[in-house]
Amino acid sequence: MENGEAPPPRYEQAISPEILAGLAYQHMQLPDTKVTLAPAANTKVNLPTWAWLDKAVFDEVQATAALNADGSIGEPYAQGKSTQTPPCGLRYLRSSGDGTYKLRATITWDITWTGTGGAGGDLPDGTFGSEQAITVQEIQAVNR
Repeated sequence: MENGEAPPPRYEQAISPEILAGLAYQHMQLPDTKVTLAPAANTKVNLPTWAWLDKAVFDEVQATAALNADGSIGEPYAQGKSTQTPPCGLRYLRSSGDGTYKLRATITWDITWTGTGGAGGDLPDGTFGSEQAITVQEIQAVNR
């Protein structure tokens, strides 16, 4: 059949738009969820740690997945914000000692598909994530 031409009625072996959408869904490659932290190397007990995912990582993925707004998640740390509470952040109350804590960031993509002729629908949400090791140190201060 020519592109855009409708299949004949009762064409039993035609591949439906739903099948094509499912195949595209199975082959989607979505970005990792490595979180940027400030302070970056080692955080301290009871210190607000800023966490964000760079919007450059979350461009539209063909087979259609997209984020609302500007595509960023959280807010990057900037000099002068150390006394503010981060909109997306962490606060560790204990040192990790000689080890690390695991930070797992997960993104859930709302996935839909559209086809020619007005066909379309939802596919299962895609949840993707990764873990990072976070070192939390304890510092002591003496007030006199």
